[in-house]
Amino acid sequence: MDRKTLSPTLATLATLVAILAASAAALAAPSAKNPLALTLKQADLPAGARFSVNRDPASGLRALGRGLNGANYTGTFAAGGTVNTQLGELDKEWFLEGDVIVAPNRSAARRLFQLGKRAQTGFFSDFPGTPRYVRLTAFGDQQLVFVSRPSLAGGISGAVFVRKGSVVWELRVAPIPRQFRPTQAQVLAQLRQYATKQKRRVGAG
Repeated sequence: MDRKTLSPTLATLATLVAILAASAAALAAPSAKNPLALTLKQADLPAGARFSVNRDPASGLRALGRGLNGANYTGTFAAGGTVNTQLGELDKEWFLEGDVIVAPNRSAARRLFQLGKRAQTGFFSDFPGTPRYVRLTAFGDQQLVFVSRPSLAGGISGAVFVRKGSVVWELRVAPIPRQFRPTQAQVLAQLRQYATKQKRRVGAG
């Protein structure tokens, strides 16, 4: 095969390779930006945990910014031991809830994080009482970590609110029933454990 024949062939192969690479990237991008793919999974929780995950409706995110996609999840699992309640003896359990929101770019994610920071509790509008801020391992580019103050309403709960790249996520850990009153250290240990797993799910953001 002479050079005149070879050159067009190589050019055609190069074009095909470029098209295939672009197609692969296009197919990979949606899953990388799909918030449902970035949440915690059933496998991240102990065996026997009750777990559910759902996509956030676009209408619910519209007030926070344009082009946002989100998913939320909840999980409940045994903490070990029981407590006496008005309903009798109940198992101590940990309750997790979280959200993962994918912004169209990092600038939009930074704006979204600032909204949550101004709220002082991320987007957990029902976080009990005035939060107390604490330090914890870094899980992203920006973060808030806070715990509730002890009260008669229930045990201490804790939350982390994080931005990593173009992804903003949050995770809360709370004890149930209200008679279960773990220490702050115990709450933070659970928060650290599952926030570390959430960090891995989000990856590079």
